[in-house]
Amino acid sequence: MALGQRIVALHKRHEWLDEVLVEEMNHPHPDEIRMAQIKKSKLRVKDEITQLEKMEGQYLRSIADEGQFRKKAVRH
Repeated sequence: MALGQRIVALHKRHEWLDEVLVEEMNHPHPDEIRMAQIKKSKLRVKDEITQLEKMEGQYLRSIADEGQFRKKAVRH
């Protein structure tokens, strides 16, 4: 799975976990342990999204820098 696809999938999972959490909170007697597990899962997913987006940004910057380097090399 490509990096961008993984990020999109993680965003969808984060949204789904949010929906599951809201559903649990709306129960007459919400399960506090389940809610804590869902919140922990959301944090893990968000951390992975942040990490992958940072990697993606670094990769794109390196490609842009390489393109600038090649343009300068061609001109000289």
